Amino acid sequence: MADQIGGAWVAFARSGKPDHAGIPHWPAFNLAERPVMVFNTKSAVVNDPLPKVRQALESLPQAMMLRG
Repeated sequence: MADQIGGAWVAFARSGKPDHAGIPHWPAFNLAERPVMVFNTKSAVVNDPLPKVRQALESLPQAMMLRG
């Protein structure tokens, strides 16, 4: 997994895209599909993997999201 994640960071630093030979194609994020890479021994792109968590966070008032 370290090679997958490290390779993604190196590829991103070089080209602005995290794709490299050690992981599946990682499409650019978009609001329609919300693709994210789930890193594991066999990594995979998953669209909107935690929709209920995302929806709960989106329902919070903006002021709560800005607290630090």
